[in-house]
This record gives sequence, C-alpha cells and structure tokens, in this order.
Amino acid sequence: MQAKYCLALQEQHAQKYVCESCGKELTRKDNLKRHQDVCNTHRNLKKDALLEKQMVHLTTLIENLVNKPDITDVPTVNNNNNNNNNRNMVLNNLQPVV
Repeated sequence: MQAKYCLALQEQHAQKYVCESCGKELTRKDNLKRHQDVCNTHRNLKKDALLEKQMVHLTTLIENLVNKPDITDVPTVNNNNNNNNNRNMVLNNLQPVV
C-alpha cells in the first residue's frame, strides 16, 4: 500500500517537460531531448517536402509564363496589352533559382 502511495505522490510532483514543436508532455528531460531530435527531424522533412513541392509549382508557372504567346496578337479589349506588359515585367525581373 505504501509503495502505491509513494508512486502516486511522485506523479503528482513530477516535473513535466513539454516539447515546443508538438506540445507533447514528457516526465524526463533526457526523454524530451530524444523526442525533440526526432520531432524536429520529422518537422524539417515535412518542411523540405513542402518547399520542394512549391519549387516545382513555381517552376511550372514560370515555364508556362515564358512559353505563353503574346496576348497582343489577339484583337480584343485594351486590357490585353496591359496583361502582356505585366507578363514581360515579371519575366524581366526574374532572379535565377539557386
């Protein structure tokens, strides 16, 4: 009976260590350190995958913009000339992707 009481008392006064990335509570500092290494690695992998996906999307948009024919060839509203000027301005100001 006394052992159960001691364990219950220890749990009440145990310090909680909280992961700043995901909010998980751990009871030992060394477990928190190990968890954070895994948690941060997982978060960085997700971040890298998202950046890669965004880079592919942007590259596709730029390629479509470069390969798009001039809008001024089509006789319609005056707004087309403005769109063509905007497209040319974007293309002229593109920085190389590293």
